[in-house]
Amino acid sequence: MKLDATLALKSQNLSVPFSCSTQMGRLELSGEVVDFEEPVHISGSYLFADDTYFITGTLKSHYRACCGRCLESFVVPLELSFAEEFVRRADDEKPDQYVFEGDIIDLTEMVDDLVVLNIPIRHICREDCRGLCPVCGTNRNITACGCATDEEGDAQAGARRPFEALAALLHDENEEV
Repeated sequence: MKLDATLALKSQNLSVPFSCSTQMGRLELSGEVVDFEEPVHISGSYLFADDTYFITGTLKSHYRACCGRCLESFVVPLELSFAEEFVRRADDEKPDQYVFEGDIIDLTEMVDDLVVLNIPIRHICREDCRGLCPVCGTNRNITACGCATDEEGDAQAGARRPFEALAALLHDENEEV
């Protein structure tokens, strides 16, 4: 995805519209795999002022992710607005600017950054996802498994108290002495 910087130079302080798309494919982020099954679309405008190219617009796409509770695959919409700056020389006081050379502004790094920074670390397919049973592994959104639950009636309580089994072992050792 590249923009012709000379178009904005010819019409300084006037916005130049643009629209483009790119394929992202499969990404692995923090151990999670996300698949972009359709292109990432970017549209917006850019202008040149004060030795800086100002690029604003929106990024839209959908990607497939795995639910962190039930492990089912589902489609997640991705839509965000952005405002970025491109310059010919790096400025240590402005680390958020992108640097480019020549007459072409390559948006690839910017798009990669936007996507990576806006995808959550953990995906949940829906707010009321019941997840997998910690005892037998059944997807509790599809079927009830009938496994024994704790005194609160919550099968996930054991997952919230992971050291409870160690406390029981310590208690058993004290009884044997």
